[in-house]
Amino acid sequence: MYLSVPKSFVPEAYQRFVTMMEIIKAEIANKSQLKKIRILDVGCGNGLFMKFLKDSLNPNLQIEFIGIDKYKFRKTFDFKYIVCDLENRLPFPANFFDFVIAGEIIEHLVNTDKFIVDVKRITKKNGSIVLSTPNLASYFNRFLLLFGFQPYNSEVSTIESGFGLDIVYKILGRSKIGNKTAGHLKMFTYRALFDFITYYNLKIKQFYPVYFSAFRKDNKRKGLIRFFFKIDKLVSTVFPKLASGMLVHIIK
Repeated sequence: MYLSVPKSFVPEAYQRFVTMMEIIKAEIANKSQLKKIRILDVGCGNGLFMKFLKDSLNPNLQIEFIGIDKYKFRKTFDFKYIVCDLENRLPFPANFFDFVIAGEIIEHLVNTDKFIVDVKRITKKNGSIVLSTPNLASYFNRFLLLFGFQPYNSEVSTIESGFGLDIVYKILGRSKIGNKTAGHLKMFTYRALFDFITYYNLKIKQFYPVYFSAFRKDNKRKGLIRFFFKIDKLVSTVFPKLASGMLVHIIK
């Protein structure tokens, strides 16, 4: 599962998910002429994000929720679940979806070009693609690189994610060994993400900074982390292209 949503889903937890929800809700309000809306969550996991989105929308709307993931999880609500490796062709016809959600997905893929072309194919004309990914050129990573540390969220191993990040994990009160990798294969800067999307004749309607807003339960210095979160939010808001993460609202 690429996209995980906390059980306590509030604006203070996982800010990018809340931003995604607001984008989709605003676009649905602008598409009042549509009789039926189709939403695809790529890397849906158990569908919890779609459930929160569904619960926040007008119950009278006719919306078909479809989730796709490499693995099958127990669904949190009744939606169409398709098991498929995202490296393969997405099993949908052209111009099928009004919204495609790809939260923290693209950095996990080997063939990012095939993926964005396929997502474009299945999205309707004037439909929306909501995509988020870590920012390799964040202010945080620039600081780490300046002192010779590995950029956060980038990985050199398929077994251990802590290599080159000992100072970060030490500050967090975590061991640098024994950390499961996320499987990040492709890391984007803002410039690379912009060039990548526009190369395939897609339009970025809006760019949003993503800041740190949730931490692991085994982090021992929660007070320090919360203070850092405030700094991170401030820097990410003032200098959005240097934010810890990136979220783009793309129009086909």
